[in-house]
Amino acid sequence: MKKVIFVSFWMVILCLNVAHTASNPQDQAIKLVQEYLNKKTSFSTMMDSVDVVVNQRLMERDYPGVKSIYEEIKELAVKSNDEILLVKFTLLLGNFYKITGDFAASNSILNQAIGHHGLYDDDIQVYLHLASNHFQININEAKPYLDKASELITESKDTATIMLYHVNMEGYSRRKNDLVNAIHHTLESIKYMEAFPVQKVAAYISLIDYMLRVNNTAAAQQYLEEAKQSLKKEDERTKNLLAMSEAKLANKLGDHSKVGELMRGAYEYFKETKLINQTAKSLYMLAGYARAGGDEAQYEFAIEQLQSVIKDMAENEYKISALICLAEYALQNGQSAMAEIYINSIQEVNVPENFLEKDRFLRLKARIYENSGKGQLAMDYYRQALVYQDSTNQLETNAILAYQESQYDRSQKEKEIGSLLLESSQKSKRLWILSLVLGGLALVLFLGLYFYRQLASKNTKISTQADELKKLLEEKNFLIREIHHRVKNNLQVVSSLLNLQSNYITDPTALDAITEGKNRVGSMALIHQNLYQDAGLTDIDSQSYFDQLIDQLFESYNIDEESITLEKDIDPMLIDVDQMIPLGLIANELLSNTLKHAFTHASQGKVYVGLKDLGNELKLIIRDNGKGMDTENLNFENSFGFKMIQAFVNKLQAKMSVTSINGTEISLQIPRKRLAA
Repeated sequence: MKKVIFVSFWMVILCLNVAHTASNPQDQAIKLVQEYLNKKTSFSTMMDSVDVVVNQRLMERDYPGVKSIYEEIKELAVKSNDEILLVKFTLLLGNFYKITGDFAASNSILNQAIGHHGLYDDDIQVYLHLASNHFQININEAKPYLDKASELITESKDTATIMLYHVNMEGYSRRKNDLVNAIHHTLESIKYMEAFPVQKVAAYISLIDYMLRVNNTAAAQQYLEEAKQSLKKEDERTKNLLAMSEAKLANKLGDHSKVGELMRGAYEYFKETKLINQTAKSLYMLAGYARAGGDEAQYEFAIEQLQSVIKDMAENEYKISALICLAEYALQNGQSAMAEIYINSIQEVNVPENFLEKDRFLRLKARIYENSGKGQLAMDYYRQALVYQDSTNQLETNAILAYQESQYDRSQKEKEIGSLLLESSQKSKRLWILSLVLGGLALVLFLGLYFYRQLASKNTKISTQADELKKLLEEKNFLIREIHHRVKNNLQVVSSLLNLQSNYITDPTALDAITEGKNRVGSMALIHQNLYQDAGLTDIDSQSYFDQLIDQLFESYNIDEESITLEKDIDPMLIDVDQMIPLGLIANELLSNTLKHAFTHASQGKVYVGLKDLGNELKLIIRDNGKGMDTENLNFENSFGFKMIQAFVNKLQAKMSVTSINGTEISLQIPRKRLAA
């Protein structure tokens, strides 16, 4: 079986002694190839020796020299009519163009290597490299090349080629947000990586990230331990890449001191080895974790170093993430102009559609423009963020659900297999029992043992099913909280858009309508905020919700505490969300009406808000000492607010009463909806 040769352009092999010494590296490489053509050395020995020469050139960043070596050897292969040599160096030259970013040249060269009789593994590698090129250009155009590789892979017996196939399929699935297949191909690739420890650890790093995406920290911890076992002690680069993934896991588990230690160590290594992209990544990750954990010293350190590193970075995703981090820091410290410089230096065409931080980029740009008074631009970017978030949230949710469904299907299949095995076992046991009828005592003892095992098996099965149900319930609750969180975020974006719009409206009536709409959206956002923050998923704490709602309205109408005194009397209780939404909107309308219209004189105003638990009823009371209102004409009010109140009163089957003596008092008696047990 022929040997498949891979040249790894991102890892330079340090080799100081070369068997063949020549006046220059290109002459040395050509001499090695001529020795092979003259049958003085084997193909594999020649390839290994050329690898050493090429890697020395790569270590010195002599890319033109590497290109020249490959091109001259390719011409030599053509002249000598050596098809295997031609295919190998055509593939290597195409891969070289790919690594240097010239995808068009790479595609052109690689297409020349397709279709040579019997070289299935080389054809597969060519198709995979062509697919990988299109990952960077247009992900959808990669599919035909992957399909070709899939047709040929069954013919391959070479572990390196099969591994490369699964690695590329994982990359495609990840970019298409197909979490199930991405995990499947990563696990499959690991089976062929015993001879490739660096790639094996990289695969485990991918699995750690996938498990964190689906909130499975136990599996992430397991893959971290397996990666550490596969790691070679002398491989410091891979060790520090793994440390960054371990930091992600530690952050998820709330171990902030460990996060700082791991990220700081990774930064020091990448800085010393002059790996600038990884240096930047370690710094903006450290900045994000330190900011979230409240470690100001680490945050300031990371930002200061990142400001220095970014000057030497090429335009890529690492630099985009670094600029976003610096812009956030500048905005946080009141440096709006500097934040705008950072964010505007990112060309939007360079932000990939599948870029994980695109939503963060759009929202940050909106905030910067809002702070600098560019309201229309801010609104445009808020809208883009909202659209992008909706689409990515749906993709992410679908991916998580697909993963959970695949896990459930796998569990069901395992149960079916277990059931068949159990059935087979039972048949064997029955035959065995029949063979032991010779002794009654032996039969009794066997039956006792049999039933004991059956009971233990059932208990184990029940315990396993209970654990699976508990896990599924936790995952369901996690998704429900995520939904409430995203609904709250979207409502806040709507509120921000209304707030921005109000800056361009001069008509008082329209301005009032915008304010009222913003308050109504805010009252609903508070409910979703309480749902994902509190322990319950279907009930709301009355005191917490009304405290936030009242504070929000007083702030919205700029109420001076010295001119209006507030008295709150809210009984502590949990109210079903289906009842709290209309109740909250009614309270919002009544209290808004009071704050806007009740006090037209200069005397001290008083407002009382009460919610009482009367057992089978709730009683909402809103009272003021203002100018009062005409109770006889209440039912004929034409305002949208009163029509909405009446609609929700009917929905709740409530009774509303209004009195207007020394002010106004509106009370509602609402039948209590009992919470599910």
